[in-house]
Amino acid sequence: MRRLRLGHGLAVGLLALCFAAPPGFVAAPPLAAREAPRPAYLSASALFHIMARHGPESRAPGAGKFAPGTSAAEIRAMITAAVRAGTPRPDTGGRPDTLYDYRFSAPIGTSIDGRPTRWLRVVVAPDGYIVTAYPH
Repeated sequence: MRRLRLGHGLAVGLLALCFAAPPGFVAAPPLAAREAPRPAYLSASALFHIMARHGPESRAPGAGKFAPGTSAAEIRAMITAAVRAGTPRPDTGGRPDTLYDYRFSAPIGTSIDGRPTRWLRVVVAPDGYIVTAYPH
């Protein structure tokens, strides 16, 4: 079982318990990807980052946010859909990542400027691990 550092809130502890890997488990389970050169993996630390910076309760400035009430499981499902059916393209920000953009049928949150958006962007590193995902 994972040890939690003191000072983290209850939400962090619950998130860690929900997404902690069982003993002996090394890699995160792959997310199916239609066009990805290899499977995409969502680690507990990436999901923690996504929830902390882009989750519905996040107060982080300058970041797209998921809609109020969106759970970690729903965000994971949206990420899976975006990687599976989204349009992959190289990251033009000077990083070797692949970006997957996907438009949902209904708004999923707000963009960086606070407007409702249906678009999700998922950033996948060359090793197949998801770096982040956010409404944009």
